[in-house]
Amino acid sequence: MNNPQIILRFNHVVIQQAIEVDLYGNANITHIGDNLYGGVGGSGDHTRPSYLTIIALPSITSSGISRIVPLTTHVSLPGQDVDVVVTEQGWTDLRLLSPTERAREIIEKCSNPKHKDWLWDYYNSIIKQRGHYPINIEKAFTRY
Repeated sequence: MNNPQIILRFNHVVIQQAIEVDLYGNANITHIGDNLYGGVGGSGDHTRPSYLTIIALPSITSSGISRIVPLTTHVSLPGQDVDVVVTEQGWTDLRLLSPTERAREIIEKCSNPKHKDWLWDYYNSIIKQRGHYPINIEKAFTRY
């Protein structure tokens, strides 16, 4: 049963896999391009009422593409429901951080060194903007 009130009673810790995570902690667990994928991640029903939600993923694909991205192409789990991101590069606790603080932490602690310059370049382009959740759509989806 995925009843949130029951899940809350168990101090439930959720560990999910993702296809990609963006700099704000949003996780895509269901889409690559226009294709729908199953078997990655887990049930989003468990993330919001959980005591702790951890997203664990490799920082790059087997072909070297970064799985830490400026913006996800699809949001399966919003960043507000993600507490910790873990890759083979390290981990970061996103709780109590602003969106731009989350971005800095994810780049520094979770991204692959081969892609850090690209992610810092994106970050530096958005930090100049006003607002709580700055984005640059054009730059976000231009790779390297």
